[in-house]
Amino acid sequence: MRFISIAVIAAVLVTVMGCRSAENGSDGEKAEKLPVVEPVGDSAVAKMLAQNYIDAFAKGMQSGDYAKFEPMIPEASRKTVNRETFDRTVEQYRKYFGELKSIEYVCELEKPLVRDFVWKFSFEKKSSKPGHDDEVARRDILYMVRVGQIDGKPVLAGSGVMNGR
Repeated sequence: MRFISIAVIAAVLVTVMGCRSAENGSDGEKAEKLPVVEPVGDSAVAKMLAQNYIDAFAKGMQSGDYAKFEPMIPEASRKTVNRETFDRTVEQYRKYFGELKSIEYVCELEKPLVRDFVWKFSFEKKSSKPGHDDEVARRDILYMVRVGQIDGKPVLAGSGVMNGR
């Protein structure tokens, strides 16, 4: 997930640099206006977008229903984040962590161009050891949603687990 975030930011920066050189246009023509990347302005609006994403992701993960998550996937990510990748992600989370039991907002990390919003996901997994059926392992992970701003509007710029297995 970290790679996806870096790739999105790199693509946005390349676009911005292209905007600056294309503004003048060739032959004195005014070039088509390209998106402008700027620092996130209203933190509350950015947090609401991140919260909506987390809510949809959690509902989709708990039910295994991709349709609950799909509306929150940014258009630019729809080729790589699809039903197959979603199902594989849910399967991996369940295999390694168990069932998602709760989500708790932790904090906001401010950076020059983006804001990272962090949640704690708490999982429970029953023991697979023979004779230990009543034992439950609990595990927490930190999950981050990165929000940027393009043309004055907050946009999802990435998401993923912040700590390892």
